[in-house]
Amino acid sequence: MAIGMLALILVGIGGGALVQGRFKATSDRADVREASEVDGRVLENIRQKVEKAQSQWDKAQDLIATHKEWQSLDERLKKSRPVAGGLSGKKDALVKEIAGLQKEFDDYRAKYCRQVRNAAAGEKLAELSSRQGKVYRNVTIRRATETGLEFTHSEGLASLKPDELADSWRERFQW
Repeated sequence: MAIGMLALILVGIGGGALVQGRFKATSDRADVREASEVDGRVLENIRQKVEKAQSQWDKAQDLIATHKEWQSLDERLKKSRPVAGGLSGKKDALVKEIAGLQKEFDDYRAKYCRQVRNAAAGEKLAELSSRQGKVYRNVTIRRATETGLEFTHSEGLASLKPDELADSWRERFQW
């Protein structure tokens, strides 16, 4: 009986130890699983940080390339400034020359208009038609001015503005 009891005690101790070992193995697996999940989250966080750093690196490389382009443009601009200054001076001289030529042309044109308009005084025409269709007969031009044509005709005196005359008259008198 003592041996039976001893055997029973030993079986109880061994079973208890076995149960404790089993519980310990189960809790170790849970700990390993939990540690693995934590490590997975840590690795994912590190992966995201690496991707963000790579993106920032790429942007920095783009900025460096852009900076080099700006430096190149700045150097070209510095080299072109003396040329631009010389061209600006030539442009100013040409503008002044054009203004002088324009004045000469305007003076010549005014003189030409006066001569052509003065020469028309006394000119006789069989008839003169306005754009509106009115026909004047036995016309004698009294004078041509900047504002139109004054003349006598078979029925009296009349005047026509430049826009009332045919294109050939407006061209002749430079209206």
